Amino acid sequence: MWSFAAVSLCAFARKITPLAKADSLDVDDISGRPIFIERHTCPDEIFALQHRILANGKVDKIIFCGDYESAVAMAEAGLGFMIFPAIEDAYKGPLKAIPIKGVKEISFGVYYLRSQLEKQAKDMLGILKNQFAK
Repeated sequence: MWSFAAVSLCAFARKITPLAKADSLDVDDISGRPIFIERHTCPDEIFALQHRILANGKVDKIIFCGDYESAVAMAEAGLGFMIFPAIEDAYKGPLKAIPIKGVKEISFGVYYLRSQLEKQAKDMLGILKNQFAK
């Protein structure tokens, strides 16, 4: 495993929504609001945080999305928010990343077996290492 960075988890909400006026949030601030969940590819830490939010909120505010792109589109439409790691420069759009207090950072990286890396994968890892070293 090669770790790029330890990143904070954020609520991504449209910049013009009341939620986006905050500099940081806690679970109580976002519980009960519409949340877009994409379970298939999110890390366990995000799933656990979503579960904490949902335990404090209302089940009718959960909107399951088929993929990450659908969750982003719904949040960009201003219909709610999503939880995602705050990876610098990974997202440029109308959503504001609002840090969530009381949540530990998660490691963001790549797991690979050196013996199975092809040249293209090695090149891509080199590019990522350079990008995240900045």
